[in-house]
Amino acid sequence: MENARAASPTPDQVKAYYDAFSTDRMLGYRVYGNLRIEKAIEFFCSSIEPNDSVLDVGCGIGIATEAMASCTQGSVVGVDISDQNIWYATQSVSMSNLRFVSADVLDEAVKLPLDAPPFIITLCDVIEHIPESQRTALFRRLSALGGPSLKVMLTFPTAFNLEYQSQEEPSELQIIDNQIPPQTLAQEAALAGLSMTYFRMIPVWREVEYAHCIFERNESLKSRVRTAVRFPRSLRQKLEGRLVDPFVRRSRRRKYIDGIFGRR
Repeated sequence: MENARAASPTPDQVKAYYDAFSTDRMLGYRVYGNLRIEKAIEFFCSSIEPNDSVLDVGCGIGIATEAMASCTQGSVVGVDISDQNIWYATQSVSMSNLRFVSADVLDEAVKLPLDAPPFIITLCDVIEHIPESQRTALFRRLSALGGPSLKVMLTFPTAFNLEYQSQEEPSELQIIDNQIPPQTLAQEAALAGLSMTYFRMIPVWREVEYAHCIFERNESLKSRVRTAVRFPRSLRQKLEGRLVDPFVRRSRRRKYIDGIFGRR
């Protein structure tokens, strides 16, 4: 359900909103810190390997992007629809493996200065601001941009949080703020060949306030199953049997087998 205050804003209205948001809110995040962003950074960096390339969609003024660029020697690109955000990011962050670009990923993906398909694409509190009718197209665009082992990592407010805000804190809602059930998101991503492999609701300032989730390419998941080490069933049972002390195994057998089935 989209924020009724601006059900169908134009792209120019969205850009103008986030240009103003940059000064109204984001500069405060840079100076005073923001727990929501800090938790997102921790989540994203937990999956970034030393040479991974990363695309940060909706990077804002580059706070999380800068942190991710510190986690890898690979190329990191931050993209945002707001010219003001990108201008400030380029003035305040300078790293050899990090570039910022102003673009709408849906319409201007060709403008992205990607040296190679990214291993990881991150969206920090972005997906809820995408018009409902465009989310499937966004997932398809991200899938097309990413590499064979792509991970798409999202953070966003839960539907419970946005429902609470719409009732108690309507001034906190942005120009578009969709309530997105995780099952809806999974269905939309599936149309782009992506499967949800991780989902967790986390507290920030309140319980179950934000969601962290990961989508991975179906073909990558299938490949990992095919290339996994296979053990015959008899060998698996033998190896698993070594995990439990023999005395404990005998005790468990008496309790859970002999005791239940009346064996003596």
